[in-house]
Amino acid sequence: MGSGNGVPGLIWAICDENFNIVLIEKNAKKIAFLNHIIGVLNLGNRVTTIWDDVKKLKSLEFDVITSRAFSDCLKFLDSTKFMSKKDSIWMIMTTISRSSKITENALKDLNVKINKIISVEINNQKTNKQIIFFENISN
Repeated sequence: MGSGNGVPGLIWAICDENFNIVLIEKNAKKIAFLNHIIGVLNLGNRVTTIWDDVKKLKSLEFDVITSRAFSDCLKFLDSTKFMSKKDSIWMIMTTISRSSKITENALKDLNVKINKIISVEINNQKTNKQIIFFENISN
């Protein structure tokens, strides 16, 4: 929800030529910046921008859905569930204190589960950040 400066999408596109990335952003200035960078880095054949509010894009589905700055994991999952496929995953960066508020019942209500949690370290020092991987629960 909101690509901002393009992280992590642009980084993935630079690192792996097999990725096709869609960056969704509702702010026109940020879209202009993203399009400029995509052009400078010659990524136009693999990176697409959509200038719109993600909540309005009901017909799109994605394999990986990410957030690096959304305040509430459960709200993010709930507001992006409609764009997931059966085997989609979410990668959400959050703080340990925010993730501690995630309950099994809330995940069950959203029909998702936690697949993996990675602690974020900087210079071999733990931070209060982590990346949580969620996946749909198979029925």
